[in-house]
Amino acid sequence: MTTRTTTSTTSSTSSENILIYYEYSHNTDQLSFILLFQQRVRQQLQQQLPQPLVQPVTSTTSSTSATSTTTTTTTQAPTQLWSVSSRSGLISSYANFKFSWTALTTRNATIAFQMQNKPGYWYVDDVSVIAGGTEKLVNGGFETGSLPPWIRTTPNGACGGTAGSVTSSLGNGGAGGGTPKTGTYYVGDGSETCYDQVQQSFGVTMGIVYNISFWIKSANYGSSGPEYIAVVIL
Repeated sequence: MTTRTTTSTTSSTSSENILIYYEYSHNTDQLSFILLFQQRVRQQLQQQLPQPLVQPVTSTTSSTSATSTTTTTTTQAPTQLWSVSSRSGLISSYANFKFSWTALTTRNATIAFQMQNKPGYWYVDDVSVIAGGTEKLVNGGFETGSLPPWIRTTPNGACGGTAGSVTSSLGNGGAGGGTPKTGTYYVGDGSETCYDQVQQSFGVTMGIVYNISFWIKSANYGSSGPEYIAVVIL
C-alpha cells in the first residue's frame, strides 16, 4: 500500500505568498525530499524577487559659448586752454599761463598754438607739459634752433605774412620786439589773413593730469589787422 503525503510551505516575499507543494511516496527517502524541497524554494524565490532596476544613462553635454567683446571708443573733444583776440597787455613783456588738463583717453594728444597777427608778431617760448614729474615735450624751449619735433600746419590754407618758425631775431624792429624768454631761440609768428599752427604731439594716459605752462608776448607794430592767438589740446 502506498501512502501519499502532502507538505506545504509558505514563504512571504514582497507581501506575496509562495505556496509550494511537494508530493512524495511512502518509499521516498527523507534526504531526497529535503533536497528537492530546497531546490523548489529557491526557484520560487528567484521568480518572485524584484527585477533589477535599470539605471538611467546620464548624458552630459558640454557646450562652449562664444564670448563677444564690445569695445567702446571714447573720444575727447579739442580743449581750448586759452585765447585772446587782442595783444593788449601782452606787448613788450612775456606773460606766463598755466593750466591742468586731464586725459579722457589713452592716445597721442597734440598741443597747438594757433596764431594770427597783422602787422605784428606773436612770440612763444618755454612750453612745458609735465605729468608725474616727467616732461612730455621735446625742444619746448626751442633751443635746438629749429622747429622739429614741432611742426607748422595750415588748417586754414595759405595765410600770407610770416609763417610760424623758430628764430632769434624776428620782429626786433618793433617796440618790445622779438626776444626769447630764456636762452637764445623762440617761436615767432606773423600769419596775416588766417591763423596757422605750431604744434607737437605727445602720448597721454587716460585719467592722468597734465600740467601745461607756456610764455607768450607780442610786439607793437600798430593795429591794422586781426590779432588772435589760442592754445588748444587736440
